[in-house]
Amino acid sequence: MHNLVPRDAQGRSNYRMGALRPSQFGVSDVVGYVESISEETGEFLEVVNLNIEGQQYAVAGTVAGLKALERDANARAEAAGGKRSFILVPGIDVPFHSRVLRNGVDDFRELLEDLLPEKIEADALVGRYIPNLVARPFELTEDFARLILDVAPSTMVAELVEDFDGLLERDRYRVVRTLIIELLAWQFASPVQWIRTQNVLLEEGVREWVEVGLATAPTLANIGARTVAQAGADVTVANVARIRSASGARTWPQPPSRRPPSRRRPNRPPTQEGSGARRFSASGGFRAGRARARSAGPRLLPRRGPSRTFPFTAADALDALLAVHTKLRPEQIVDADTVETLTNGVSSKAQPGAHGPDGGVRPVVDGRGRRGAHVQAPSRGFWPAPTDTSRSGRC
Repeated sequence: MHNLVPRDAQGRSNYRMGALRPSQFGVSDVVGYVESISEETGEFLEVVNLNIEGQQYAVAGTVAGLKALERDANARAEAAGGKRSFILVPGIDVPFHSRVLRNGVDDFRELLEDLLPEKIEADALVGRYIPNLVARPFELTEDFARLILDVAPSTMVAELVEDFDGLLERDRYRVVRTLIIELLAWQFASPVQWIRTQNVLLEEGVREWVEVGLATAPTLANIGARTVAQAGADVTVANVARIRSASGARTWPQPPSRRPPSRRRPNRPPTQEGSGARRFSASGGFRAGRARARSAGPRLLPRRGPSRTFPFTAADALDALLAVHTKLRPEQIVDADTVETLTNGVSSKAQPGAHGPDGGVRPVVDGRGRRGAHVQAPSRGFWPAPTDTSRSGRC
């Protein structure tokens, strides 16, 4: 994505991203508000991640456009007695999920063409898979195909709707594969409709949302919990790497340890690692699982001569702590950064090669008839907003 925007001789682009919290100044039509600033300034601005209704949005735009938005939003917030409502996200110079990146859709489509199998069974997708491009359960209908055309000028989908039912009867696999590829390809350069996706889960009565992502930073679970609280719904939100099944008889598999075996026998046998599920319900709030047991201690290595000394100041230690907390590499934190710019309203700085395709949600039904959702976190990117949602009838 780095090469999809123009850059000067120093490699700098004219694009940035920012976090907007409209609840601080009472704007309900967030997309309309941002568009109005764009029209007034003549600068590009687009809401590209819609995460929590009324509370959390990401906006991509030009440097001048985002400065104008920052001035206006923060002035409105101050007048309304609210807190700072807009901050620039440091380290991002690509307008992720915006129409500026449409010139990269064709290349991304070619990649998907190579990766996806020729025959995809639609039975596992219809009524279950919720592509975030349109935030509607997947269907093999002309109406669903036209939803794609409402948000993306896909020539492939336009060809399908010319004779959708006829093509579906003659070559079902072609129709299914084309729809999936176009949904993913255009999400690359289209806003992430996570608010609407979550609303689908709420409307369908999905009672458990499980994020498939980092256990140490359950960003999607945090977003989901705030949405659930706002809706007043009785929904459990957890992270797949932290939770155990309701019966307690099975844990989610963890990757094998890469640490070499200790050369010293520990003083006591290591205890079993407990569950760290972070659950939420409208009535009970977060319910923390058992804390992870402490390990038997560090492995002691034989000393081989004098130890080398490395300079490590208090500032270095602070940078390391901030890097762990914000999921950044230490070199991404610069002197101009503050705790607020690093953490206020955003999950992290952009990591290399952001977004696309993002993760997704897979609602499931367990043996006792309870509905749940597995939420796939994106492997990299700015806002952790899933691209795809799928609903499966199997645990």
